[in-house]
Amino acid sequence: MKKIILSLLALLLITGCTAAPKPVATPEPTVEPTVEPTPTANTETGNYEKGTWTDTAYESKTLNIRFTLPEGWAIQSDEYQQAILDAGSEVMGTEGETQEDLYLEFLLTSANGKANVQAMSSYVGPMAKSFSLTLLSETMKAQLTAVEEFNYEVVEEGTVNLGGEEYGFIYLHETNYDLHQKVYFRVVGEYLFNITVSADEANIADADAFISSIAAY
Repeated sequence: MKKIILSLLALLLITGCTAAPKPVATPEPTVEPTVEPTPTANTETGNYEKGTWTDTAYESKTLNIRFTLPEGWAIQSDEYQQAILDAGSEVMGTEGETQEDLYLEFLLTSANGKANVQAMSSYVGPMAKSFSLTLLSETMKAQLTAVEEFNYEVVEEGTVNLGGEEYGFIYLHETNYDLHQKVYFRVVGEYLFNITVSADEANIADADAFISSIAAY
């Protein structure tokens, strides 16, 4: 769960925020139109199989999702995604903690750079199956409100269906930056999977349209 919070806070700093109280340097974005598949693995045993890209088409059997990248959007590199998580670690004061159990699926950026969609999975272990979506939601809200540098308000929460799977859903508004963030999360085997949307008010509809395009594998 902590890694989802890291992602939220770091994306907050890079998504159209020009007045960040703690500016964080990140490398220039790069486009990766094709990513080679990783070896097959099993989410039930603690191993993980990442999704694959074929040009602008993404699919993941493990996560049961597929989609085509919207026109004009960019696929960011794993290195860029890691830099974002490192920025979140700096905000939370957790630099140096291991991230070996974290799997970055993708980070997508809209053509104007004002909307981002990031997906990742973190290994929880056998206890993951005991986590309800309600428990995950309450834990996430408690951790976010404890971060003094930011001011999160919950706009909406509940469950949604993406590609035939039920996800927990939290819609957040960070008032210091006037940024909108939506988090979709569910348990997959022994992993916690989440998709995080970050955008300003003028561009949140574009990110929502992308989320609506996600289909089952």
